[in-house]
Amino acid sequence: MGPTADTKRFFWIVGGVLGCLMAISFFFFDPRIIFVDWRDFSNLTVPIKGDLEVANDSGLWRRASLRLICGSNGSLYLLLRARMPGPREFLKLGSDEAVELMAGGKNLKLNAGVKLIDTGPVDTLATTELSVAELDGLATLFRPTPSGRLSFMTMERGVFLVEVSDEASIRKFTGHCSSNK
Repeated sequence: MGPTADTKRFFWIVGGVLGCLMAISFFFFDPRIIFVDWRDFSNLTVPIKGDLEVANDSGLWRRASLRLICGSNGSLYLLLRARMPGPREFLKLGSDEAVELMAGGKNLKLNAGVKLIDTGPVDTLATTELSVAELDGLATLFRPTPSGRLSFMTMERGVFLVEVSDEASIRKFTGHCSSNK
């Protein structure tokens, strides 16, 4: 005795829904992004002692991550790994650009520039060393906001993220990193 008509219909519906979800993910997102190691720091020129993820895109599959990186000499940097929107031909490796972060109506313009280090399924951008004032501004930016959203703007483009850290954890991480110089 085989499956009933209702069972067959159920499997056709479930298969159709899963097929649609897979097709949507392949059309709108690069499927290679599923296999990205978000903590791969091999293309950075500074030896890394630690990192703290401060924001990501919080999707079904992570497509972007913003991390605070602690160098082995106690210096701190921001590292964005995301697929930058817009035409790809305008992204130049090594280009030094301004950065602005926005969250909850607050803006933080960094004096530290950002460099495009790598392109691929995700682009890797790293700031130069952050100053004490910039680190304080960054921590303040992560005070609880109604939206919990963060915008990372550079190269006339923007990536929109969701905050996953708070002011206290950022201050604790920066203090720990700076004390281990």
